[in-house]
Amino acid sequence: MKRHFFNKINISPFFLLSFFLLSCDENKTVMKSDEVLPPLPPFELEATPEPSIASNQVVVISHSRYLFHNLALEIRDYYNSALIHFNENSSDQISEKLKIINPQYAIVVLPPFIIDLNSVADLFFSFCSLDDEIDMDVGYCYITGSKVEDARDLFYRNKANTAVIDSYLGISHVFDGDEWCHSAVNRYKNIFDQNNWEANTIIVNSDSWLADKNVELSKFDQNQMIFFIGHGSGDTSCDLNVTDVDCLNLTGCCIFAGSCYTGMTSYKSPDREFIALKIIEKGAFFYVSNVGGNGWDNVWFIAENLCKSDIALGDAVQRGINQQMEWRDIRELNILHYDYQNESDLLESDLMTKVTNSMARIIPFGDPLFKPQLKSRLDISLE
Repeated sequence: MKRHFFNKINISPFFLLSFFLLSCDENKTVMKSDEVLPPLPPFELEATPEPSIASNQVVVISHSRYLFHNLALEIRDYYNSALIHFNENSSDQISEKLKIINPQYAIVVLPPFIIDLNSVADLFFSFCSLDDEIDMDVGYCYITGSKVEDARDLFYRNKANTAVIDSYLGISHVFDGDEWCHSAVNRYKNIFDQNNWEANTIIVNSDSWLADKNVELSKFDQNQMIFFIGHGSGDTSCDLNVTDVDCLNLTGCCIFAGSCYTGMTSYKSPDREFIALKIIEKGAFFYVSNVGGNGWDNVWFIAENLCKSDIALGDAVQRGINQQMEWRDIRELNILHYDYQNESDLLESDLMTKVTNSMARIIPFGDPLFKPQLKSRLDISLE
């Protein structure tokens, strides 16, 4: 399988509106290589289950020069897994090591300013490179947060709870009222109907929203699964901003966001806040999104697999990506590197390359081995 890198490309503004504005912050202070990292405080967890998996089933990928590496070591020990240093290996070297380990799942533990368009795409390619087939070979997820403590909580929180998605309380699909969103809403509604789930529809900027925003925001507290359907950016999704999300109780919630760029965790402006990091901070079990644009199909295939099958999150990610590859008839992974300095000189790329590079920017946050217990109203009535 061959990978192609292009330093200059041109993609229509609608498709990749702000790809070229994003970048990891290279000015962050890096610890000296010989500096000892301070240990993390112990995590209080009652009756932590011992993972019954083989040592080669999980690989942890981490940057060894940041504090998040301590968490990576902890996760490595928890799953008795292999570890690859992100900063000490090229993309090709990571791919070669993955071939040797041949893991079923990968957990990427990185600080948010390391996660950007190029690093996500590089790892996507590596996860597709365990054999010569054009498909996703690994169920992968990212663990990060505004603080190491948030990232640590993201990994452990579904292990300290029963992690039951009691769908009798309802599912929300949130959209910003644009006409084109209705077809996407109907696709997700099919999942609700087939599982006998109740669904709350929250339309941002609707009459009821404008009449009493607090009442509409309170509807989120009644749901364990939320789908964001509408426009997005790094700090907004369906016109909800970081301040809105800060008002929500998302503890134990599973969230899918097809909105563009809502998986971003880094930007050139150091003062910008990110909706992905706020959702993690507010207690979600997992958050599946995109660091790029046009992510509806990316998220849809993953959501459908997780909601219709008794599988773990990582399995849903792997299956969803492979189903989309087959549906799109993708036969080559032309992974593009973005040059943020030459926006005006970008070359035109074909539609299939655009689709492939949108898919390569899928970013699921959480533990790939997390397996939610989905219940329908029928299941609950029989208990």
